[in-house]
Amino acid sequence: MAKLNLVKTESGNYFLQGRGDCSRNADFKLFDWDGEGGDPFSMASGETWEIVDDTPTVEYDPKDSDSFWTAQAEIVEAAKRKGIQVPDYAN
Repeated sequence: MAKLNLVKTESGNYFLQGRGDCSRNADFKLFDWDGEGGDPFSMASGETWEIVDDTPTVEYDPKDSDSFWTAQAEIVEAAKRKGIQVPDYAN
C-alpha cells in the first residue's frame, strides 16, 4: 500500500504526494490536484514542501486506479473543508 497526502510548496502551490508509490528516481511521486503527473522532479523542481496540517493521510493501492481516485477525492474534500481553494478540475 502507498499513502497519499496534500503538500504545499514554499511558493504556495499544492500537490498530492504519494509515498510508497515510487517514481524512477525517488521513493515518492507528486501529482497535480487531478492526479496528473507523478514525476517529483518536474512538478516542484528545486522547491521544498511539507504536508498540510489537518488533512488526512489516505492509503491507496498503486496498482488499483480506483483506490487512488478514492484517496484523491478524500483529500480534495478535506482541503475544501479546511478552506483551501481547490481548482474546479480537481472535482
